[in-house]
Amino acid sequence: ACRDVRILSGPERRYADRGVPVIVDPVLGVGSLAAVLAGLEAAGGPGLFLAVDLPFVPVPLLAHLVSLAGAADAVVPVSPGGPEPLCAFYGPACLAPIRACLARDRYDLLVCDFVQPSVNLGAGIDCPVLLFQHNVESMIFERHARTAGSAPLRWFWRSQWRKMERFEREACRRFAGVVAVSEADRALFGERFGARRTFAIPTAVDAQYFRPGTGPTVDGRLVFTGSMDWLPNEDAILYFVDEILPRVAARVPTVSLAVVGRRPSPRLSRRLAERPDVIVTGRVDDVRPHMESADVFVIPLRIGGGTRIKAYEAMAMAKPVVSTPVGIEGLPVRDGEHFVLAERADDFAGAVVRLLQEPGYRHHLGQAARRFVESSCSWSSAATAFMDACRALARTPITTTR
Repeated sequence: ACRDVRILSGPERRYADRGVPVIVDPVLGVGSLAAVLAGLEAAGGPGLFLAVDLPFVPVPLLAHLVSLAGAADAVVPVSPGGPEPLCAFYGPACLAPIRACLARDRYDLLVCDFVQPSVNLGAGIDCPVLLFQHNVESMIFERHARTAGSAPLRWFWRSQWRKMERFEREACRRFAGVVAVSEADRALFGERFGARRTFAIPTAVDAQYFRPGTGPTVDGRLVFTGSMDWLPNEDAILYFVDEILPRVAARVPTVSLAVVGRRPSPRLSRRLAERPDVIVTGRVDDVRPHMESADVFVIPLRIGGGTRIKAYEAMAMAKPVVSTPVGIEGLPVRDGEHFVLAERADDFAGAVVRLLQEPGYRHHLGQAARRFVESSCSWSSAATAFMDACRALARTPITTTR
């Protein structure tokens, strides 16, 4: 029988109502090793450690571990799944190597990519956290609410919008800093969500990989790229096919649209199955041939957040881009110089028709877009901005080597 039983816990002090003393991990956010350290320090001698949620541990096994304790500094059984460090015996000699291991593995900065995984980061994380926000997530829900086609859907999306905005605000205020992908988003995270420190990283593109092609285009071909299992992309295509494409076809009968992206939904596939002027590719290994064969790249997004890398990819390939304000927001590009902005369906269709009917205009706009990407959208500038944000928040100075 054990003379002294204690429960090891995080700062939430789980199981404190069991009548057993609770010990809080001294080094939080690093897993079970810190719990072993806390237990050994509290016991002042050897101890048997057992996870409270480890099922079906036979008492004879625990007795056997204790019987072997005098022969080694630690006794750790190995199951078919590997070592079981939380069903093991540890002696005082383990204290020094555990402390050294924890000191070695302490991190200067933790980067949380997207807000959703932040639910895994409790209050006891032992280093600064930088939240990387690729979108203003609640803005996506807000736009769903504003564009939903029925009252029940509008009610649903308004409810989700409020919940996400509350969750996003709490996350932004909880962490040391927030990275955004545009200056507009950065300002929003500071002003509306109360982030303590905010940073903006410019959107970048590999202009050597996405470069103008030399092959012919398909007469009248339009192209859209993006993951088709993302609701804003699906909404964009259905809106384009229903409201814009018929207007274009009335003036350019040869027009067709290629929708290039993984996992189109059954709803989208059914809606487009009877449309000979729409090609749905599904997942492809390389989007560039599909982009190269098109005359115009379209971004008819009505919902979304952050920035659209697809715009820069098309511009890098010298493709003229027609976009809604949502499709191009956050990017430092100029309407009429680097792309064509069109908010209403009539305006969008008119811009597409002009580009299809005027090859000289199409070429001029595409070349100007390519020059902009080459001069302003390098990976090195984005990497430098991200490293500057990390340096500003890290616990100890971060150095880089070349």
